[in-house]
Amino acid sequence: MIPIQLSTAEDFLGLWRQKLCAFLADVVAVQRAVDLTSERYFDGHDVLFADVKERLTASHESANSLVVAYNYFAAENGKETIDVDVVERCPGRKVEKLLNEWVMSSRSGALVARGRLFDARDESVVLVWR
Repeated sequence: MIPIQLSTAEDFLGLWRQKLCAFLADVVAVQRAVDLTSERYFDGHDVLFADVKERLTASHESANSLVVAYNYFAAENGKETIDVDVVERCPGRKVEKLLNEWVMSSRSGALVARGRLFDARDESVVLVWR
């Protein structure tokens, strides 16, 4: 891991805000991708095992709790807060990327299961270069 160079408290707050926004956006994107997969291909049935679904829900709750803590600190210090609604409304490209990765992974796995290793490799390479 590369050490982070922070010269001021201002740098720390900016980095903290950036990381929290990214974490929340990632969790929301995974949740949306799971929901879309469930709706489109499984008639709304859960596609995650119960323990995985609980961990995803817990991650979302943790992200929200961390944002609440950050917003309290930011407001107390006259800094910009994080608007959760804005972050949660804009995961579009991340959702699309996750869905594409999952499709390519499924295709690749099916090809491997049929002994088509080179075709599976080609599917994986396409995913890397997108």
